[in-house]
Amino acid sequence: MTTRTRHRRPLACALTAAAAPVLLALSVAAGPARAADPLPPPSSLEPYTRPQRLVEVAPGRRLNLYCAGYGSPTVVLDSGFGNSAYPWGFVQPAIAAGLTRVCAYDRAGEGWSDPGPLPRTSSAVVADLHALLRASGESPPYVLVAHSWGGLNVTLYAYLHPEDLVGLVLVDPSAAGQSERFAEIDPSSVKLGSNVVKLYRYCADLARAGALADPASQMQTGCTLGGDPAGPDPAFQESLVYFATRASQWDTLASEEENFAVTQPGGVATDTQEVEAARRGLGQWPLGALPLVVLQAGEGVPPQFLAIRTELLGGLAAQSRRGVLVPVPNSGHYIQLEQPQVVISAIVSVVCAARAGTASSCQ
Repeated sequence: MTTRTRHRRPLACALTAAAAPVLLALSVAAGPARAADPLPPPSSLEPYTRPQRLVEVAPGRRLNLYCAGYGSPTVVLDSGFGNSAYPWGFVQPAIAAGLTRVCAYDRAGEGWSDPGPLPRTSSAVVADLHALLRASGESPPYVLVAHSWGGLNVTLYAYLHPEDLVGLVLVDPSAAGQSERFAEIDPSSVKLGSNVVKLYRYCADLARAGALADPASQMQTGCTLGGDPAGPDPAFQESLVYFATRASQWDTLASEEENFAVTQPGGVATDTQEVEAARRGLGQWPLGALPLVVLQAGEGVPPQFLAIRTELLGGLAAQSRRGVLVPVPNSGHYIQLEQPQVVISAIVSVVCAARAGTASSCQ
């Protein structure tokens, strides 16, 4: 079991006594939307149904970037495993409309982006994101916001490029060591990870052979990328069908899974090794005093894994002197779809905390 959705069908606290009420007050007073506000209509997904800005990050290789709004710091959104930028369809418009500039992107090989060289490890993703932001002209400082496996990647980004960041929001993130801890208490998860890699490689072969050209063939083979967060939307569904026809999509998923999961008994995932290596030597506070909110979903996690998740995410929050773990008891893994106002408020609180050291205001 991981906290990522394979096919989308879609407490520890390190805040000081002084910092905690500041963040909490800002999240209430400065948010662009409140819990009672309606969600954006399905049309908010339209920007994710086509390429927006294709930015060259290496010769002949481009990543899809979608930015909206104005202001600083720029919020950068990174999706979870297997997802293009679409899960941010409720959050991104709200941040752009009332707070600051916000950018979402598709990782290499996913969504509308060109494939990247294999293997697709966390360090490869971080290198791409750093190159993308530089090539696009979207200047720092940034608040990085990431869901699930994206959380592991942006944590690595924060270790490697701390000068770029003024804040982090991690939405039910994966954590270094998670796969290993799960494998210790449930050895079947090792076989599951191995089987998932085999499935994705099978789907890649079918895509290369042109056998995934329609939704029926995708459903029959299990090579689907389903789920519409705003209800049936033909243009969005057409995008998902198209993504599943790309062999590069499945090659990317196989590589990402292989490097995140433990696929051999007693093994250590490559992503865990990369993140832990980057953290070494950073001391008690690897993230310094970076404003940090870690949101933890309360539903959908088997009881035997919940204590591990709480421990790991609490430890992640405690890597900053201004970090806080926030349980979201009535949400599953995709908090940004099920409880978007919680994510919006967390972003507002971190942006405002980052601005507190400048002349800028959240009002």
